[in-house]
Amino acid sequence: MVKLNEKVVAKYFNACSQPQSSYALKHLVDGGQLTPERRFRQAVIELNVSQTNLREAQHKRAELRIDLAEAEDEARSNNKLTTFDRQRLDLKIAKMKSDLTILDRGLGGAEREMNIHLNMLQQFQDEMGFTEETTEEEVYARMEQAERDHYTLKLALDVAANFVAARGGPPQGVTLAMQQLPEEDVSRIMKIVQAAIPQMMENKYTDALHSPEGVQALERIGETLQMAAKESADKNPPTSPMRSIK
Repeated sequence: MVKLNEKVVAKYFNACSQPQSSYALKHLVDGGQLTPERRFRQAVIELNVSQTNLREAQHKRAELRIDLAEAEDEARSNNKLTTFDRQRLDLKIAKMKSDLTILDRGLGGAEREMNIHLNMLQQFQDEMGFTEETTEEEVYARMEQAERDHYTLKLALDVAANFVAARGGPPQGVTLAMQQLPEEDVSRIMKIVQAAIPQMMENKYTDALHSPEGVQALERIGETLQMAAKESADKNPPTSPMRSIK
């Protein structure tokens, strides 16, 4: 087994320091809302939170740098420190340097996440037709008027999802979550489901859970099964008109 050195670990920390992935933010957080107004509102809220957290962390880092500079200056200039006091001061300096490294790492990810929210807000602003000339009162009024559509749609989808689950479909939460994904990702999910169910029913080893290539392999199996099912349906069309209704 190859041992990881500090530089490699730091590289991984920095690469994975964004609190939430860009995909999740785009499709399940900001973009996961049901209506354009809700997507816009969520992007505003998330941007506000991420900006606030980022500024607080930047302020904390600035203060910590000042404290570190003072401690290092004391360590250099104070010749009257006892051995224990110097050891204590050295530990304090080491701790502050460690805290700064952790803060810097987190700030990089937090800034990337904030920029995602900012880009999403720009996209939703265009979707809403808002411009620099749109007043705060107009934005507020649009948000308020849209709440009726939001709750009407949400409750209708909740009821529909319950019906689907009751007939043997996926759970309500899964059904609604999938509706927020791009069409091609929903298609991928259904292919993987079609391939995974037989394997899991027989408690077979499922490669997708254990190898990077497994997901693509399972997807290909599902696509083959879907094509076979379609060919079978084409050769044996339903005899009852009612059965042909999808």
